[in-house]
Amino acid sequence: MKNRPKNGQANMSRASGGEAGFSLLQIVVALAIIGIVTTFGVIGIKRAQTHMALSGSIREFSSYLEKGRVEAVRRRTSVTAITINSASSYTVTLDTNYDGSVTGSEVRAVTLPTGVTFNTTNITFPATISYDYRGRSSSTNITGSTLTMSNTYGMTTNLTMTGGGDVTLDSTVTGPAANTNLAPVTTVSTSANIKSMN
Repeated sequence: MKNRPKNGQANMSRASGGEAGFSLLQIVVALAIIGIVTTFGVIGIKRAQTHMALSGSIREFSSYLEKGRVEAVRRRTSVTAITINSASSYTVTLDTNYDGSVTGSEVRAVTLPTGVTFNTTNITFPATISYDYRGRSSSTNITGSTLTMSNTYGMTTNLTMTGGGDVTLDSTVTGPAANTNLAPVTTVSTSANIKSMN
């Protein structure tokens, strides 16, 4: 009588004979794909972080300008709110404790995040942004009314200041509002910009 394998042993020998597993080439290809996908993910995350740093920097700068305007109107005096010292730093000089004067402890030096800078095409350092007692803005060593910040990925964001003291972010302001040296209108034309009636 032949020794016949039991049912369990026969099934095990057939299963082990049919297993192929993964070849070395398949493992290398899978690891390469995982590496490529991970690299793109890391680049995307880094890009998003630098974009958030850029957006946060321009918003913080804008908020200091708004505070400077409010302080000038509240104290009824001229206020030099911000001095831009370099492409990556500025100084804020505001009465943060509301006692009517600015002391050394209230002067704040701000350094922009790594990779975020002011575009220096229209700025000569040091540049200042001030407000008069009516909240109207003026600047020294800044050409035009727009400041631009950029990051290492080439993304940019704009801040526009009007002569009236308004600040807008990432908007194009044209017409009289874009002029930082607004003067009152003293003459009115009787023919310009008037529609003819039929």
